[in-house]
Amino acid sequence: MKEYIKKYASFLSSRNDIISAVIAHLLLGSCFQKNLEYNEARECYEQALKIIDDNKLDSIADVGYITNLLGGIYYSLCDYKKSIEFTAKALEILLKIFGEGHLLVAMGYNNMGLAYFSLGQCEKGISYLEKALKFSELPENCGKILRLFFNLA
Repeated sequence: MKEYIKKYASFLSSRNDIISAVIAHLLLGSCFQKNLEYNEARECYEQALKIIDDNKLDSIADVGYITNLLGGIYYSLCDYKKSIEFTAKALEILLKIFGEGHLLVAMGYNNMGLAYFSLGQCEKGISYLEKALKFSELPENCGKILRLFFNLA
């Protein structure tokens, strides 16, 4: 399947369409991430951010989303300080766009909590996980609440 995604990503990138190139890098990064090839995924996500930046696209929500993905990649690479750095940047962007109560914000708080736990800073970890739980208590987020309770435990 990875080969098909690479071919599709290559096709999208060749179209001289900036948005398609960003999507291609996100698809390829996701494929690498699912195959636990985190350094390759990181490179794809960084390239997607570079394309957005180089072309001065007005897609701050995408920047927040991709930055959050990078925070997750650094967590998977056990670089918890870098994970916190990227997730904090993503949270700053996502809070400005969506405000409190959005699922992406809750997921960012969840990721911050897990990273702080991994650094042995349990008090900070708990505070972020409690924030995540508070913001995810909307009816449409019921499935995610169980995951947050699991992380808090």
